[in-house]
Amino acid sequence: MTTNTEASTIAPDNEAMAQFWTGERGAAWVERHDAYDAQLGRYTEALVAELAPSGNEAVLDVGCGTGFTTHAMAHLLGPGAAVGVDLSPTMVNAARTGLPTERISPRVAVSPRVAVSPRFEVADAQVANLRQLNDGAAFDVVCSRFGVMFFADPVTAFANLLAAAAPGARMCFACWAALEDNPRFTSPQEALVPLLGPVTDPPQPPTPDAPGPFSLAAPNRVEALLGEAGWDDAATQTLTSELYIGGPGTVDEVVAFLLTGSVLRSVLSRHPHLAAPAHDALTEALAPRHDGHGVRFGATVHLVTARAR
Repeated sequence: MTTNTEASTIAPDNEAMAQFWTGERGAAWVERHDAYDAQLGRYTEALVAELAPSGNEAVLDVGCGTGFTTHAMAHLLGPGAAVGVDLSPTMVNAARTGLPTERISPRVAVSPRVAVSPRFEVADAQVANLRQLNDGAAFDVVCSRFGVMFFADPVTAFANLLAAAAPGARMCFACWAALEDNPRFTSPQEALVPLLGPVTDPPQPPTPDAPGPFSLAAPNRVEALLGEAGWDDAATQTLTSELYIGGPGTVDEVVAFLLTGSVLRSVLSRHPHLAAPAHDALTEALAPRHDGHGVRFGATVHLVTARAR
């Protein structure tokens, strides 16, 4: 296996994933990044609490997207370094525009020192020379908020992350548990099946172990992959909580988020006459779940930790 190549290199088996996140899907995420971060911010908080980066430490954020978690980590450093990497130039370009500090949750402690300005690079963490992005130095902390489930070769990817890590470095990442434990993904789809079924392929269950949101849903598999890659002390903590789709907001705001900031966007762009009926169907399905703050669903997420040898 080839690893530690130039940062801009994308492994051939990750090209399709890079194109997916660079194209319409990436553009939709960038457009609605505030809503995604409001939805997923609690998991950034969990990563920060677990890793507690500080001082001169160097942090690597894998699959950084538009940079929310990288910024949260950087706010705890001084002087240190924070580097976010992502396959998607669309995401990285958005991250480089910078995020205002008020977007960082008040529950994430902010260092009284001057915050480090994070750097963002387009890189395939499966094969890139990641130390090169930190002026040749190793990273003390490796983190990811739902960014490590998409590798075509996870053992090679985690081994490459280990190669970038300093001895004793700590890693923590959040990944989704099983699809059936996360109805936020299935309930909106089910509400739209009668409407979109005639113009779309039927939803397929995720292929076990294939790259995708649920590829690391089995803790035993995750811990085995990390051990094979050379990490020590791999452990999984399962977080069962609730999240608001698109963050707190009205039913109309949540429906707009789903229609314009998700995979539904591409379907409705091809069938615009279905936009109004889809809005009505989602409104009917989600309104009973609005609790006065937002549309709430149960969520199950794994927080996986490991240490570099």
